[in-house]
Amino acid sequence: MKIILEKDTDLKALEAKINKHMADLDEEGNNIKGITYSTDVVPVMRGEKITEYKTIFSVMIAYAPFIGV
Repeated sequence: MKIILEKDTDLKALEAKINKHMADLDEEGNNIKGITYSTDVVPVMRGEKITEYKTIFSVMIAYAPFIGV
């Protein structure tokens, strides 16, 4: 089993990356075992103060490579 991990702060950019991976995996005949999504909110600090919070989106795709016959 293999795993692809992708993360981005822009949800649309992450969606484009994942759609490309899914299309490539489907074209190669791989078997998708699972997809996991997560969101993290991380503080951005300047010195000792938090100036803003950044949201990071991530996706993990687990798949079994196609073994041709």
